[in-house]
Amino acid sequence: MFGYYLGISKSVTSNSAKLLKIQKRIYDIVATIKNGGGYGNNSFFDELGQLDKEYRRFDPSTLKCKDLWEKNLNELGIQSEALNQLLALYDVNNVIKTNFMKKNGLMPPVSLSQYGLNNIEMYRDNLKSHTKSIVEEDQKTQMSSFDVMKTFDLDPSYETCMLAGEDHDSMIFNKFIDAILWHGIAPTPDTLRTDRFNIATEITKSAKNIWESTNQKWQNSSAQMFMNELRQNIKSFTPLDINKQENVILKSIAAFVLKGEDFDAVVQFCEDNSYSNYSYALALWGATIGYVKMSKPIIASLTKYKSFSNTYKDIISLLYNIESKGELPYVEEPIRVEPQPVSVYDGDNDSLRIWQNGIRSYLDQLKNVPKKKNLYPPLESAFKENGDQMDYAKFFAILNDYKEWKTTKGEPIKAWKSMVEHFCPDEYSNRFGSVLQSSREKVHQPKNMKEKVLDFFGLTSGEDNSQEEILIEENMPKNVSSSYPSTGSFLTDIDFLSTNENSVRLLSACHSDWNKDLSWFIDAHKSNSTFEHYKNKPQDNETVIRQFVNLKKGRYKRMEDFLRRIYKL
Repeated sequence: MFGYYLGISKSVTSNSAKLLKIQKRIYDIVATIKNGGGYGNNSFFDELGQLDKEYRRFDPSTLKCKDLWEKNLNELGIQSEALNQLLALYDVNNVIKTNFMKKNGLMPPVSLSQYGLNNIEMYRDNLKSHTKSIVEEDQKTQMSSFDVMKTFDLDPSYETCMLAGEDHDSMIFNKFIDAILWHGIAPTPDTLRTDRFNIATEITKSAKNIWESTNQKWQNSSAQMFMNELRQNIKSFTPLDINKQENVILKSIAAFVLKGEDFDAVVQFCEDNSYSNYSYALALWGATIGYVKMSKPIIASLTKYKSFSNTYKDIISLLYNIESKGELPYVEEPIRVEPQPVSVYDGDNDSLRIWQNGIRSYLDQLKNVPKKKNLYPPLESAFKENGDQMDYAKFFAILNDYKEWKTTKGEPIKAWKSMVEHFCPDEYSNRFGSVLQSSREKVHQPKNMKEKVLDFFGLTSGEDNSQEEILIEENMPKNVSSSYPSTGSFLTDIDFLSTNENSVRLLSACHSDWNKDLSWFIDAHKSNSTFEHYKNKPQDNETVIRQFVNLKKGRYKRMEDFLRRIYKL
C-alpha cells in the first residue's frame, strides 16, 4: 500500500516523462562537450538542436499557449494559418507569441536560441530547473487527487490488500500480486540480487497463466516475446527495448525484476525509460520488502504534501477499520537546511527567480569587463525596480539608466550591449545594427515605459538605416576571432560563423532568424538532403558563398565582402 502511494508521489504525465528523459540527455551532451569530448564534433550540436526542438514540442507552456492562442483567434474570427503566415512574412512571429505568453501568465519555454552555443551550461542548468518545476507540479496534482478508499480494497479476512479498480490494468496487477506474493515466488531484495533469472522465469510462467486465464493470446504474443527478452537480458545482457512494450503492467514487472531490490534504483530506472506511472513498480517493491523495512526518510518524503495527513489517516482506517483521531505519529524526517527568507520565492516568483538568475549567470561569464564588481549592485536595484515583469527589453532599458552601466560619455558599456545582444537580439539589431551609434537617436525622454522601450530600441521610427549598414562594412575589424576556428570551408564552418562576433553582427543585421537560414542552407548541401536544388552542385567556397548571399532574394548580400575576406576569395 505504501509502495503504491510512493509511486503516486513519483508519477508524472506522459509528456513530462518525455521531457525528463530529453533533459537528462541534454545534460549528458553538455557535460561531454564541456569536458572537451564534443568540441569540433558537429553531431553533438546537431543532436542538441534536435532535442531542444523536441523538448519545446512537449513543454506544457508551449501546449497551453497553443491552445489559448487558437481559442483567442477563434473568438476573434481570425484564421490561424493566415495570421501565422502574416507574422512570419514580417519576421515578428517569435516576438508576438512571446509577448502573448507573458501577458497570459505563461512562462516562455527555455530554448537553446536564448543562450547560444557559448552558454550551453547556463542553458542546461535553467532547463533542469524548468523541468523540475514541471515534474513537481505534476506530482503535486497526482497526490492531491489520490483517494485511498477508492484505490485499495481488503478481503473480509483483512489479510490481503488489492487494488479496488475494475479496469483491466487493476485486474491484471491483482493477479500478479496474488501469484508473486501468495504462491511461492515472494522474492526478497537478496534473492533478487542473487537469483534474478530464476525469479524472472517464474514470473514469466505466472504471466502465461494470467494471460490464458483472462482469454488473452499468449503464444507468439508481444507479452510472451517481451518476457522472454527480459529473461535473455538478465541471462546474456542482450538489449531490452522497454519502450516498445505498451502494457504498463508488464513494464512495471520489468522494472521490479531488474531493479526491485532498491527503491532509488527502481525510481531511476523508471525515469531513464520515460515511465509516467511509477505506482505498480513501487507497489511490487513495497509488497516484497514490507513497511517495517522501508527507510523512514523515504516515507517522510511524503509529508511535504498537504494531503499526507488525511491519506495516512485513511490508510489506518482501511487497515484497522477504525477512525484515526488526533495528531499523526512522529515520522522521522531528513535534516533540512531552511533557506534565508530573502531568497524564498513561491508560486509564480519561482519563474522570476530563474529569469533573473539567467541574467546574473550571463554577466558572471562575461570576460574582460572593467570594474565588474561595481555592476552587480545596480543590477540588483534594476531587478527591484523592474518588479515581477519578465520582459528583457524593458529590463535592459531600466538597467541603462544606472550610471555604472554607462561610459563617461553616457553611452552603454560593452557588457550591457553584449547582454542585450544575447537576451533580445531583435532589439539589439534595431539599435546597434552599426558599430557606431546613430547620430539620429532622439534625446528627449518618452512619456511612459512603453514609449521609453520602443524609442530606446529604435522601434518607433521608420528611418532609413542604410547609412548604418554601410558603417558596419567600413568599421569591420580585419582580425576576426571566434570560439571555434574556421575550417576554411563555408559548408563546415557553422560553429565559426555562429560564434564569430563580426559574423553574428552582420547576420543579425540581415535577418533576425539568420541561425535558422544558415543551418538550413548548410544542411541542404549535405549528401543525404532531400532538397534537390543544391544537389550535385559545386561545393567550393566561391559557388557556395554566391548562393548564400543571394538566398531569399539577396537577404544576405551584405555578408559577401566579409565572407570573401574570410575565405580569401
